Amino acid sequence: MLVDTLGGRTVRRNAEVRTRSSAPNSRAKLVVVVDDEPNIQEVVSMILESEGGYEVRCASNGEEALALLDQIAPPDLLVVDIMMPVMDGWGLLTALRHNEKTARIPVIVSSASSKHDATSLGVARVLPKPIDYDAFLAAVDELTRSRERQILDAE
Repeated sequence: MLVDTLGGRTVRRNAEVRTRSSAPNSRAKLVVVVDDEPNIQEVVSMILESEGGYEVRCASNGEEALALLDQIAPPDLLVVDIMMPVMDGWGLLTALRHNEKTARIPVIVSSASSKHDATSLGVARVLPKPIDYDAFLAAVDELTRSRERQILDAE
């Protein structure tokens, strides 16, 4: 297991490297990471892009995330921190669930705070910081596959 310390937080990750094959005409699945810590954004983006083959966009707070979501096609998954300035994760989750375009996007809450009742806002997973990358990437893979099935079933 590799251990990195970033911005005062420890992130754990097994040393194994994952590889994914993708179909030649398939688009990379899009994950939006919403966290006010640039180091966390960078590490999570690197893991998702290099080990998971995902496209990643980042926002530093809920308000930035809502602006970004207005400009892009709905992502396959959101990864949201709770404790952020301007608009925290709770405000973002509430806004997402009240918008038809974003209401069904799966959400992983990743936060240092252990006091969450995120299920009432339709959160798919709550993963604590420091981030266990194997559990995180497994959850991302599972939820994006589930989202893909939902989209195909709707067509």
